[in-house]
Amino acid sequence: MKPIGNKIILEFDTDQKETIIYGSLKLYVPNRGGLNENARIGWATCARVVHPGISPFKENDIAVFSHTILDNPSCWIQRDKNIITLTLPADGSETIYGKLGDKGEVIPMFKNVVVKRIDEAPQSEIIITPDPYKKVEPFKGIILAAATDSKYHEGQTILYYKYSDYELCYNINGEDRTAIMVKSSDIVGVEH
Repeated sequence: MKPIGNKIILEFDTDQKETIIYGSLKLYVPNRGGLNENARIGWATCARVVHPGISPFKENDIAVFSHTILDNPSCWIQRDKNIITLTLPADGSETIYGKLGDKGEVIPMFKNVVVKRIDEAPQSEIIITPDPYKKVEPFKGIILAAATDSKYHEGQTILYYKYSDYELCYNINGEDRTAIMVKSSDIVGVEH
């Protein structure tokens, strides 16, 4: 099968997050998506590119998405038990954040960036604030990686719309990882 236009064909395993590594233990967590109150942690966010069409993806790349895209039956071509084949546009109109690199890191695409949120501890000369009590500015971050088509670059401090950063939770080889993603269209300023 070959995709038409700007679409790609993907394949994903609905059970991809059912095995996790916790320290030296490998745990099997069946129905993790249905049991976890945070859907980003429970539902699939990675899919293998079966046919890249005319997109910047290559065959067998692992594409990363928001947790809601892969659960859309209207995009499905077929389902064989827990393996779903589907088609999606790869022109940036869907929330495709990028692909996974050789070390499992997110390589942003479609003008997206990976950021580190900036923590600010309350200022005091007497009290040392533990990490859980630090104030996190939900609209400010340092770029860790930027898409090649983005006008931003690694190391820049950016300001973005409040709540527009997305914590991408993905699982690679049984290890849970996260990356904070921001679309370039949601960036409102750069600090100098």
